[in-house]
Amino acid sequence: MYECRNAGNKFRPVTSIVEKAFYVFLIALSIFILGVQIGIKHGRELQKEDICIEYGYCLPN
Repeated sequence: MYECRNAGNKFRPVTSIVEKAFYVFLIALSIFILGVQIGIKHGRELQKEDICIEYGYCLPN
């Protein structure tokens, strides 16, 4: 998985392109999931507002 090579006096792990792509995929997936959660929260707030307007019954938090 990791291989250390001597580059001067610094040791750096050598990562494959597949591993970097996997990390990019995980970051993109986490951003997408966060966006979905924020959208769900916003939709529920709008739903409460619509019920209040349509039926005149305001739901408490």
